[in-house]
Amino acid sequence: ASGTPVFNSDPLRGYMVYREGDDGNATLIFSAFEGATPAQVSYTNRTFFAPQSFYFGIFDINGTDRSLSLQSVSLTSFVDWFESQRDDLWSTYASGALQASYASSVDFIDELTTRNYIQFAAGDALEADNTKFQFIAPFTISMLYGATSLNDTSNDGGTAAAQFTMTLTTATTDGRNVFISDSTTYDVATLTIEFTEDTLTVNGESTDYEPTNSTACSLELFVQVSIAPGNVTVRVLNEDGISECAAIRLSDTSLLDVSSGNFDSLRIAPMTDSWLSVSYLAVINDRLEDTITLPPTATPTAAPTTECVYEGETYAVNESVVRECLFGWYGAGDRARCTENGQVGAFEQRCFKISFADEFLSSLVFDDDLWYVYESEGVNGAAAAAFDNSDSLRFLPDDASRVGILRSQYRIAWPMRVRATVQQRSDECNLWSIALGSSWGVREDDSMRVTWNCFGGDDNKQLSLYNSTFRLYDATCWGAESDSESDSAMSVLLSMKHGATMSGGASVRTNVSSCASMSLRTYDVFNDTVWPDAYVFFGTYYDDDEVQDKLEAAGESAPPVIGRFHAMYYTQFFTDFDTYMTHIWDVNASSAIDESTNGLLLMQPDELLVSNASVFQFSIPFMLKVGIERPTAGNVDAWTEGEYAHAIVIGGSGYSRERRSDTVQIVYDGNKGVKLVYTADTVYATGLHGAVCEWQDVDQTEVTIVVDATKISVHDSLCDDTTIIATHLFTTVNHTRVSLAFIDPDHVDYFDSQRIGFNFMEAYQYQTRYTSLLVDMHNDSAGVTLTDTRDIYPAPEEDNLILGLAIWLFALIVAIVVLCCCAVCCAILHKLKIIGNSEKLVASRGADGSKQNRSKSREHVGNTSVGSLRQQSESAVPSATLTANNGGNEANQQLIPNANSNNGNGAMDAQAAYNAYAQQQQQQQVGLAYGGAGYGAGYGGMNAMNAQQQQMQMALYQQQQMQLFYQQQFMQAMMNDQQQKQILMSMDAPQRKVYIEQQMMAYMARIAQQPHPQQQMAQYQNMAQQYYESNAGSGGGDGEGEGGGGGAVSGMNETGFMEGGMNTNVMANMGGSGAIELQPMQPQPPPVPLPIVNILQEFESRVDLDAFFELCGTDDNGNKITDANRARIMIAKYRGVSPLKVHENDEAIMYFSDLTIFNLRAQLQELPGEVAALLKGHDPMQPFAGGGGGNDNDTVDYLVDFDDKVRMKQVFTELQSQQGSHDPRIDTYHARVMVSNLRSVPFGQVSETEPAVVLLVGKNLVE
Repeated sequence: ASGTPVFNSDPLRGYMVYREGDDGNATLIFSAFEGATPAQVSYTNRTFFAPQSFYFGIFDINGTDRSLSLQSVSLTSFVDWFESQRDDLWSTYASGALQASYASSVDFIDELTTRNYIQFAAGDALEADNTKFQFIAPFTISMLYGATSLNDTSNDGGTAAAQFTMTLTTATTDGRNVFISDSTTYDVATLTIEFTEDTLTVNGESTDYEPTNSTACSLELFVQVSIAPGNVTVRVLNEDGISECAAIRLSDTSLLDVSSGNFDSLRIAPMTDSWLSVSYLAVINDRLEDTITLPPTATPTAAPTTECVYEGETYAVNESVVRECLFGWYGAGDRARCTENGQVGAFEQRCFKISFADEFLSSLVFDDDLWYVYESEGVNGAAAAAFDNSDSLRFLPDDASRVGILRSQYRIAWPMRVRATVQQRSDECNLWSIALGSSWGVREDDSMRVTWNCFGGDDNKQLSLYNSTFRLYDATCWGAESDSESDSAMSVLLSMKHGATMSGGASVRTNVSSCASMSLRTYDVFNDTVWPDAYVFFGTYYDDDEVQDKLEAAGESAPPVIGRFHAMYYTQFFTDFDTYMTHIWDVNASSAIDESTNGLLLMQPDELLVSNASVFQFSIPFMLKVGIERPTAGNVDAWTEGEYAHAIVIGGSGYSRERRSDTVQIVYDGNKGVKLVYTADTVYATGLHGAVCEWQDVDQTEVTIVVDATKISVHDSLCDDTTIIATHLFTTVNHTRVSLAFIDPDHVDYFDSQRIGFNFMEAYQYQTRYTSLLVDMHNDSAGVTLTDTRDIYPAPEEDNLILGLAIWLFALIVAIVVLCCCAVCCAILHKLKIIGNSEKLVASRGADGSKQNRSKSREHVGNTSVGSLRQQSESAVPSATLTANNGGNEANQQLIPNANSNNGNGAMDAQAAYNAYAQQQQQQQVGLAYGGAGYGAGYGGMNAMNAQQQQMQMALYQQQQMQLFYQQQFMQAMMNDQQQKQILMSMDAPQRKVYIEQQMMAYMARIAQQPHPQQQMAQYQNMAQQYYESNAGSGGGDGEGEGGGGGAVSGMNETGFMEGGMNTNVMANMGGSGAIELQPMQPQPPPVPLPIVNILQEFESRVDLDAFFELCGTDDNGNKITDANRARIMIAKYRGVSPLKVHENDEAIMYFSDLTIFNLRAQLQELPGEVAALLKGHDPMQPFAGGGGGNDNDTVDYLVDFDDKVRMKQVFTELQSQQGSHDPRIDTYHARVMVSNLRSVPFGQVSETEPAVVLLVGKNLVE
């Protein structure tokens, strides 16, 4: 064979193929390196599929200086060139497939330039024979296929994209170790990879994929599916074998943790109305770890029954023993196996320190626990301390008595970040380097390194980034002339994270403008779940040929080579908000989503992001760095205004208006021009009485927060480089919660069009020896200290106000509410045939009332919209209960008696009550109520009217009296309910207006649902009679008496209620020539507390707690614990209703969330009566009819909402393709996908045994 290899440090990659040649004989094809013509040897009459021997070694065994360094050898027999139908590999072959050939441009697989392919459409599939397809992770599937059709002239494929699905499943028996048997039965795990015309999706995680985009993708595509414990990688390469069309990676996947890891099923099927052209497919195992086994005995004997005991738990032989990670460490848990001798073997490290940091203070001795002297070995690390007490380390290369390189004592894991502070001095050559991985050298496997070279002139400073095969460099980084930074420091950020774009892999960036950011892929690192023997290295170097040449040329004038480091930080808790670090957030506790790809997280009001307690585990002292930004809206953005309204909270979830114990809240409020730090007892403020912060001139800043023993410091460049130092009053050393949020202060409204931005976040752990050294322990430093924020967020002026509203505005609201309620009351009276033939008059008034518009201003109250209240009233037993929701807390007050009740509170027979009232009114005549001629004067005089007009006016009068009665009942209930008063007084004026209007509308809507609303008339009769007796003869016919015509508004302030008192009736203006003023009522006694009850036995008779908690998730300590969703289901079971009948803001939910089964049983044994009433779902002052009060057969139309999140057509299209049926049924995997999409939670949080999953499995689309 011809060709000459170029020998360098890169390995030579060759291949050997044993297959049927063009002549039909067994052919061996061998290529030693790229660029050589492959050699071929044919063997006639050779039997295919017969076992073969394979040898490798040195050819010239007698030569001198001959050596072979073999990096890896891989062999497989599961390979198909699709030259003929291979029934030995495929149990199901694409029966209708087109077989043809085409000219191939791919030359990195084998020697073929003309390839055969098959093309098949939806309905056909390739399914591997499970006796031949048996692969143990890690392994790789390689397939060459057409982005469109590989030969347009041979079929009708055209230029549309090939769309198909690749599905793999695991066996129930373990096969991940061929030397150790395992009889355990495992669950089946499924891996689904979907290739559509615009998306590549792996088990629900997607990335962009455009096979028909000729700029990004070639006609021939080579996909590699690499499956390893802990990660799945899919790369779609172009025909050159180097550039990518698309790539996606699932890190820390639980796919193999719950399965056998032994895959025995592969299915490839086109999607509906699509096809697939494939010309090559091979599956090959990747490198496996060595397994040391004992030699077999001469005669196999039955092993004795042996078991291991570890920390009180018993394990069978060969069973895995998992040691949970300690606080401050993150990972899957260290693993070992129970050995035959009954001892637990050595643990494999799977837990890695989350963070460590060192600022090399001169007042502290060298930390041998954190750093190891890598060069020169044996030298004391203290020799690296700088002589000038500059709190730094100095490294000298190639000096046996000095420290040249340090290595971390702790192993590191990806994804991770290193932040270092380096220094250059004008009289030194400050060569420095940082390496991550198993080796210090450049171009080493499983490693990456960054170096800075000071030679080449002031502006010719080189920053280089290396992976195992390649180098990127910036030749003009950190030069004195371009940056004016001689004798200055520079921050260097070195990251290793996986991603489909160039921000994934190894990357380096600095805070110096002349240095470019650089990124390199590091597939060798990502191929391993655990980064093998990886550490942090840093120091100086002398092993570069260019450096040595420059030093020799400079001679004695050469400056000394010294590397200087002022700080070194390492962490696994970091993010650039580019979607690659979403695992550090608690998706269940967060409402914001890290879904941006441009490095900026945008938040709108009410959104927050909360840390994952498994990753954020930091002990005092520690440091946070957060990038905050006032974003700039573009022309196509859905929002219009960027703000400084940021909250960073340590110890709590989201923003709070009040101070909290064990919580520190840092607030940046650009509208008020203040930076605040809330601690347990004090609010520290900067900028309150002066313009300290550059709110309008600076769009972003880096916030540095240091938490020390008793103090916390907050520093940024936004506020004139000021630092707030505060006493934090934390009572715990360990912290697991930090959150980012949009602020929501008192008396300040933010709108949906406004946004705040976060562009990065990092957390670093100091060693305990730094305690009390990082922050000034002696003084607090802030512009102002406050006990509350009323001076910053003052309440609006409340003089001459009613419920926080101006008197004229309150009167206007009451009038609007009266008009809005007319339509409802008219409908009630018309239904009861009270109005008779007065439809036109009533309809006119109803239409006028219906035109009133409700304010759309943004609410600080929870779900109080008319629509939501109406939905509640329609989905529950009709009642007259007023429901107010404020931030998830509900207050219930019975406003009118139940239609079916007879409890002595005025609830007599409804029809009889109304008949008595009507009879009395006819006897009294209408004018009596208004002082004789008042009513007649206002409406033209009844004596002169005919009978029909009298009937219409009588009906209108009755309607007005009923309306007044209901308004009085509503306002009395509002004012007598303490929770309602608190809700109203916590609002500003516009909010109260909207809230009262909404509550009145919801109240009147409920009355309209009552079968006999006249039942209230008996109560109104008594109330009106009291009024007539106390106001006899008042109000003349011209409206000049007390409360007469025109006196309604002027008399409003004369009642205790209108002057701000709460315990009175309400006065309403009828709009005619007369008005009724309701006099103050007697004070209502305070509610009597209900007794504590034990309902445990009753509760467990309706809810099987043991079975229920099997479906619950676990907390950080591994305890099964309820959440809001499961508490809602549990409450529904107790009430005997559908979970949809329990509102998501039902107040009972908060009392039954976040409980273990032991906590719940203890609570049910001593349950406060008020909570018991909430649990039963009714007013605590009314009797409860018992469980089963609902109707399990009640249904709702959920189709639109369900399909909006689940996209059933897409799911069933995929099922139809996979099952080959026109009427497919939902399998367990797709049921879990549907439920996870419905709940907007990760797929892994939905188990196969969830009731929702069980409900969906087996159903077709119609069902």
